[in-house]
Amino acid sequence: MKLHFSRYIAAALLLFVIASCNKHDLPGLLVSSSDGPDKRFQQSEAYNASHSPLEIRAADENYRLYLFADVHVQNSTKNLDDIVRIFHSDRTSPVCLFLGDFISGKRGFSQIRESLKPVMESAVDTILCTPGNHDIQFGQWNEYASIFKTSCYTFAVVTPSGWKDIYICMDSASGKVGRRQMEWLRRTLYEAYGTLHRHIILFTHTNFFKTDALKQGLQGNYNMEETYDLLGLFSDCEVGVVFTGHKHRREEITYGGVRYVTLDSSDDEAETAYYAIADISRSEIKINHIKL
Repeated sequence: MKLHFSRYIAAALLLFVIASCNKHDLPGLLVSSSDGPDKRFQQSEAYNASHSPLEIRAADENYRLYLFADVHVQNSTKNLDDIVRIFHSDRTSPVCLFLGDFISGKRGFSQIRESLKPVMESAVDTILCTPGNHDIQFGQWNEYASIFKTSCYTFAVVTPSGWKDIYICMDSASGKVGRRQMEWLRRTLYEAYGTLHRHIILFTHTNFFKTDALKQGLQGNYNMEETYDLLGLFSDCEVGVVFTGHKHRREEITYGGVRYVTLDSSDDEAETAYYAIADISRSEIKINHIKL
C-alpha cells in the first residue's frame, strides 16, 4: 500500500513539473541565479552613472500617479493594454509605476514590448518599473534590462512651484536587497531626506508584512536583518509611502510612521483584478483601487 501511494505522489510531482516547465524556473529554485541582487545593482549603477536622474514636470501642484502590479502576462495582455490605454488618455497623470512580475514564464517580454509601445514612445507619458521575481526567472534579467535599463534608481516629480516628490526604486526581485544596494539605499534616502521635498515615495516588488485573523508579523521574504534595517531606515528618513506588489492581495499597514501599501494583482486570470491611482497633493497621498 505504501509503495503504491509513493508512486502516486511521484507521478503527481512529475505531472506538475511537466505542466509548469514554462511557468516556473524549477532549477532557479534550487540554484541561485548568477544575476543576483549585487550583479543587477552593479549593472544598474553603471547605467545610472551615465544618465542623469529623471525629473518629470507635473502640469499642476496636484497630480495623479497610476500604479499596477503582477500582470503575469502569459498569453493575454488585456488588462495590461487597458491600463496603458487609461493612463495614456489621462493628461492629469505624468507617470505610471509598475511594481513587478510583468510575465509568468518564458518568452513573455516580446508581448510586453508591444503593449507598452503607446507610452514608451510617447513624449508626455512615463512608465517606470521595478522587477519582480518572475521577471528574472529563466535567466531573463538581461531581457528585462534591455527594455527598462535599470532596477534601482531615483527620479523626481517637480510641480510648477518647484516642489519635488522624490521617488526611489528598490530591486527586491530576489527576495533580498544585497549589501551593495543596501549601502546605496541608505545613502540615497538620507540625501533625499535632507533635500527640500514634499514626499519621499519608495516602490519595489516584494512586500514586507502579512496579516491574518490571529496575528500580524513579518512576511519573511527578506531575511530578518534586512527587514529590520529597511523598516528602520524608512522610518528614520520619513518615507511617506512604500508601494509593493507580490502578494496579489491588497493591504495597507502603517508601521513606524510609514504607510506600506500592497496592490492587488492585475493578472487577466485573477478573479478580481485591480490597478490603483494615487492622487498626490502637498498635504496627502490619497489612494484608490480600481477594478479592471
